[in-house]
Amino acid sequence: MLRFFLASAVLAAAASCGGRLSDVDNFLDGAASPPFALDATARSPADSADAAPRLRVDAPKFSVPAGTYDGAQTVAISSSTPGATIYYTVNGTDPNASSNEYKGPLSVASNLTLRAIAIASGYDSSTITSATYTIFEEGQAAATPFITPPGGMYSTPVQVSITTTESQGTIVFTLDASLPSITNGTKYTSPFAIVGDVTVIAVTIHPYKSDSQFAYATYTGELTPVASPVAFGTPEGTYTSPFAVVMSTTTQGATICYTIDGNTPTCDNTKPLDQMCTGTSARYKAVSPPVVVKATLMKAIACKAGSTTSAVSTVVYQLK
Repeated sequence: MLRFFLASAVLAAAASCGGRLSDVDNFLDGAASPPFALDATARSPADSADAAPRLRVDAPKFSVPAGTYDGAQTVAISSSTPGATIYYTVNGTDPNASSNEYKGPLSVASNLTLRAIAIASGYDSSTITSATYTIFEEGQAAATPFITPPGGMYSTPVQVSITTTESQGTIVFTLDASLPSITNGTKYTSPFAIVGDVTVIAVTIHPYKSDSQFAYATYTGELTPVASPVAFGTPEGTYTSPFAVVMSTTTQGATICYTIDGNTPTCDNTKPLDQMCTGTSARYKAVSPPVVVKATLMKAIACKAGSTTSAVSTVVYQLK
């Protein structure tokens, strides 16, 4: 019976290798070598295409998630892989087996980025876990806002800007001498204009810090007067004969500059009276007013040192 089973096994192997039945009988009688080649090469699981993949250590987990906190935090690090050793860094670099070995919860009392890796024998190292913590000390005050331009005497209006170094800070300001707070004042969003005598008070409000000190800037408006527009003594219309045009302004000491070529008159109120009218402008003189002898478009302005030039007055004359 044993010979039968052995013969069957050897016959099957011989058939797969091209052996003959007579060779099998001789082998069983001890008169010949096996009727096929035996592969005695040992194969390890690593040599097989079906070898099991190498396992990876589970990534570390932080007990406190990344974020912004009011006060120090205690962060524990763990990995669910038994026997894994955790290494970490707090300077933003990637950790490895040469980094700090985790041995217990860490106290995070200042701004930092915590990065950790788990390593275990026979496993691939874990992926790196990272978390950035922003820590504010209890009672820490926000930075005082900065107001520009500084307080002083200005020709109004003055464009006022307020800035803060706090990225999470909100600026609140007042213009009525009351102290700004989270419930009082206007939230600053962009530069604004002020006119006259005004004191700007501003504060920085922060979600994790106490309010900043107040910033103050007092502006005294040095109002610049505006010259009154020029009035024409002869009304606009159609005339049958030449005539002189009388001009006037209620601003005492102002110089009237006019044009008859269609251009807008200009002046420089820093120059002497006889040089104040510039460009194609002529200086009006009451003793020798301009005479209209044909269709004319006349424009005029009033100009005075220390005052803003008046608006342009315009008149059209037709002559038949």
